Amino acid sequence: MLSRNSIALGISFLVMFAVVGVAVAGNSFNFKDENGRNSVRFTLDAPLEVINGLSNDIEGSLQLEGKTFSGSLAVPVASISTGIKLRDEHMQSERWLNAKKTPKILFHFKNAVAPSFEDQKPKTGTLKGSFTINGVTREETVSYTATWFKESDSTKSRGKGDLLVVRAKAKLRLEDYGIKRDSMVVLKVGEFAEVTVDLVGQGG
Repeated sequence: MLSRNSIALGISFLVMFAVVGVAVAGNSFNFKDENGRNSVRFTLDAPLEVINGLSNDIEGSLQLEGKTFSGSLAVPVASISTGIKLRDEHMQSERWLNAKKTPKILFHFKNAVAPSFEDQKPKTGTLKGSFTINGVTREETVSYTATWFKESDSTKSRGKGDLLVVRAKAKLRLEDYGIKRDSMVVLKVGEFAEVTVDLVGQGG
């Protein structure tokens, strides 16, 4: 026969797990950071030159719904800097990312299998999502590490509510998005863009 203490302890554990489950599964996270601390980076590694690009102007969100999650990101092409103004102008031109016609790089995924989040314990995985670059949309594989932080005094300096820290990587082939490297630039512009995303989302 169970004692009152055993029953009380069991109820306490059930309540604790229920609260954690609701806190994570019921949350959405906003990746807009007015202080510009979130980032998307890319590297083009060619025989004669390595080009690094950076944007801190990121909008997006992620929704956790039971055992799945969905999300989206948008990065203005004009916000990407490679450290050389003339090269940035070339990158925004019709020949490359065509900022006038397609002003944003987009990424979204839907109903991916969500990890079982636990406070401050990193979870790794892969998912399929769609990138839209230069007017071309393609499905790509993204690897990620995601860590959920329950709201505390330590997290409040970074954002309101629970936080979701996401580190993600993808490898994109330029020609798959209609970006052609002719003989003039093939030794200076890499075939692939190695994309790295560093985000902290605020729970809402």
